[in-house]
Amino acid sequence: MRFSALLLVALSCVPAAMAEPPQAKLSEIARGLKDPVAIGNMPGSSKTLYAAERRGRLRVFEDGSFKRDLLDLEDILDPDANGALASVAFSSDYSSTMNFFVSFTDKQGDTIISRFASKDGRTKNEDDLQVVIKVAQGFSTKHTSSLAFGPDQYLYIGVGDTRDGTDKGANAQNPKSLLGKILRLDVSDPTNYKIPASNPFVKQKTGAGEIFALGLQNPSTIAFNKESKKLFSLDAGEGIQELNVIQEGKNYGWNVFEGTSCRKQPCSIPDAIPPIYESKSAPLIGGFSYNGQKFPTLRGAVITSVKDSKEVAILTERAGVWTRETLLATQDPISALGETTDGEILVAWNNGRVAVVEPQ
Repeated sequence: MRFSALLLVALSCVPAAMAEPPQAKLSEIARGLKDPVAIGNMPGSSKTLYAAERRGRLRVFEDGSFKRDLLDLEDILDPDANGALASVAFSSDYSSTMNFFVSFTDKQGDTIISRFASKDGRTKNEDDLQVVIKVAQGFSTKHTSSLAFGPDQYLYIGVGDTRDGTDKGANAQNPKSLLGKILRLDVSDPTNYKIPASNPFVKQKTGAGEIFALGLQNPSTIAFNKESKKLFSLDAGEGIQELNVIQEGKNYGWNVFEGTSCRKQPCSIPDAIPPIYESKSAPLIGGFSYNGQKFPTLRGAVITSVKDSKEVAILTERAGVWTRETLLATQDPISALGETTDGEILVAWNNGRVAVVEPQ
C-alpha cells in the first residue's frame, strides 16, 4: 500500500468543532479585466495592482484605475487554441533589476517559462521574450503551469503532465522527464539558468537536475507560507483536486494514485506523500497561506476556491487534519485569488472586477 492506515484515517476523519470563520465582506478596488488568472500587488507598492489575463496581457492598475499594460503576448497566445498565460512571479530584487517571469502555454501546447525586464516601463511583447526553459508536452491539449520564488531566491516551477487524463507515458513518475514535476532553478544569471547543486537528482544522479519533486498531475498553483516556509501546491486532477505540501525529492503519486485513490496497479510507491487535503470538484484556485493582519484567526489557513464557483473557502489544520470552511459567498463566479502586499486576500471575477476581503 502507498499510504499507512493512520494517514488515510487522518484524511477522512472530522476534527472537533472549530471556531466560526470571521465575518468578512468585499470591497471593490478595480474593474475592466478580461478572464483574469492571477492578481496581486506590484512589489513595493500597496496601491499598484497587477492582473494577468489568460489571453496574454499583464495589466497594471493604480488606485483602481488602469494605467498600462506591462506585458502583451496576445499575438503569440490563443486561448481557443491551447495557448494561455498562466502565472507571474516577480524576482526578489525586482526594485533594482525590474525582472519578472511568466509561464504560459503556446499554441502548440508546450509550457514556456520566460523572463522580461521592465526598466523602460514600456509594454513588453514577444520581441522582449527571453525563454528560460521550454518543456515540450506530448499532447496538444490545454496545460497550465505555476511560478513562485522561494525563500532561497530560487524560482520554483510547477509543470503538468501530458494532461490527456491518463499520463500514458508515465511522465510524472519518470525522473528524466520534466513533466508532472516541481522544478527549482537559479535564474540569477540573466543569460541562462543554473541548476542548484542541492537539487535532489543532482545529488542522486538518477534524473533531471532541474527536478525538485515529482509525481504531480497538474500543479496549477504553488505558493510559500511566509512564516513556516512550507511550499503548498494545488494539483488539478481529472476527478480529484489535491492540496500538497511539497518536500524536496518526494514523490506525490501520480499516475499510480490520484489523491489517495488507486489508478494503476500495482498500487505501491515507496515513501510517497499523500495530499493533506483532497476533494472531488472542479479545479481549485488560490492555494496560498493567509499572511495578513485583518483576520488574525486565519493566519496559516490556506485560501482557496473552486474555479467559477461563488465562494471563497479556507482550509485549516487542527491536530494534523485539514478541513474546509466557507469564508464568504459572492454573487458572481470567481476566476482568480491573490494576495496584497500586506497579505490580504484579493478576489477576481469572470466579469473583470477585483475586490479585497475585509472584516465585516
